[in-house]
Amino acid sequence: MDFINAKLANLISYVINPILSLLLGVAVVVFVYGVWEYFFKDVEGKDRSKGANHILWGVVGFTIMLSAFGIINIILNTTGTGDEFDLKYRARTPINTVQPK
Repeated sequence: MDFINAKLANLISYVINPILSLLLGVAVVVFVYGVWEYFFKDVEGKDRSKGANHILWGVVGFTIMLSAFGIINIILNTTGTGDEFDLKYRARTPINTVQPK
């Protein structure tokens, strides 16, 4: 079972999380482009409606990506893999230790 948990933690940390982060970045870009298009492009209704559409889909993208992160964390914590996943990241951060004199 530890082998499966380790493989699952590797899959999530090296494949799924980077993909979700990239898609979240795309949602941010779409949202910002929609805001720019809504406020700074031609004042006609056509461009404003396109901007509002981009804003809407950017917010939908935020919601989906953040929900995916939440669902993954719920699954990891329910199966008990979350502890191993947290320890893996904690092992990468250096801890300042004081050597005894």
